[in-house]
Amino acid sequence: MRKLAIRWLVALTLIASPAFFLTGVQRVSACRCTLPEVCQAYSRADGVFVGKLTKLTEESDSSNRSVIVARFHVSTVFKGRRESLSVVRYAGRGCQPTLNVGSVYFVYLDSMSFAHLICNRTSELQEATTDLHYAERLLGKRPIYAIQGAFKGFSNTSDVMPRVTVTVNGQRNAVPIDNNGKFSFESTVDAQYDVDIEFTKDETVYLGSLYGFKEFTGKRISYSTQFAPNSCDFTTIATESYGPLRY
Repeated sequence: MRKLAIRWLVALTLIASPAFFLTGVQRVSACRCTLPEVCQAYSRADGVFVGKLTKLTEESDSSNRSVIVARFHVSTVFKGRRESLSVVRYAGRGCQPTLNVGSVYFVYLDSMSFAHLICNRTSELQEATTDLHYAERLLGKRPIYAIQGAFKGFSNTSDVMPRVTVTVNGQRNAVPIDNNGKFSFESTVDAQYDVDIEFTKDETVYLGSLYGFKEFTGKRISYSTQFAPNSCDFTTIATESYGPLRY
């Protein structure tokens, strides 16, 4: 669990808004939902696998909302038990991924709890190169713990871009930030991870996850996190000018 003394500012329903800044927005029919990063999708999924779509049907849930039921012939399992992966349910009414019987997919079996708010990353295998590569790496003998994030609204020049440091078991690690403002730190150590984000001046920023955002003002953010093996902690840090309601 993350420990950060900053008040939550937004309810889950805001995630479905077109104004939400955290990740890309998938637009399908009348549905708008937040598209998770690969590591976020893998972390929150109950199952991840490659399979051929064999059948599609539609049903209604207890609230009379459309649910698409997809049946797969499972070939490769990355997460979850094979016997529980062959049937996957997606939110209907345009929120489901594009699905064609007979095609092979890289599939995320997600909880239906936030199905109309958070997009499911399921896609045809040929279009899921990044997802496949990430999942294959996690099949190693030692689990991976990842701290990832993205800065929004900052200049990518070295004298303006914030600095990120991750400390594990007393060892401080400077984390590079790429030209797109993204950073990533990985380790195989099961421990508490202490994250420090230092700005060049006092900033008002928004720290975002898939489930909401927090406002922070200051020159330095510090928080600690400890999480499950082969999962990630992904945070978006947006400037006040970029804002949580930029779009």
